[in-house]
Amino acid sequence: MRFPALATPVLLAGVILGGTLSAPSAIAQTSSPATASGHADHLLADDHSWNGTPYDHYPTTRPMLSMIRLTIPAHSALPWHVHPYPNAGYVLEGTLTIEDRESGKKRTFHQGEAFAELVNDVHSTAWPAERILKISSGPALTGKTFRN
Repeated sequence: MRFPALATPVLLAGVILGGTLSAPSAIAQTSSPATASGHADHLLADDHSWNGTPYDHYPTTRPMLSMIRLTIPAHSALPWHVHPYPNAGYVLEGTLTIEDRESGKKRTFHQGEAFAELVNDVHSTAWPAERILKISSGPALTGKTFRN
């Protein structure tokens, strides 16, 4: 049996579109990654800094999340300084010793350890050789990240 001339293009378009529309779903089904659960190591959750001083308030301004990798030359130290808002650090390499100027209390953190930074307490930091990951959620910074 012969199809009328107008029916042939319509039939062919239906076959072509039908094949085209079903192909992406078949491809999507075969290329989707497998679902898996991840593993989380909770490194730090504190309401006070490493020297025991509680965090008594949080800035009321809009926070800005920031993360920096801090590299300090071997056998050097940062000057005495103050952080006006809570932040945290993680020792990627080496060791880090922080000293609270008022109390003289010191604490050393080693590779793989996280710490809650001091807020409004003057302190200094000394490194034999290291890289530190610093994380902050304080207000947007302008210029220096800490002050003397």
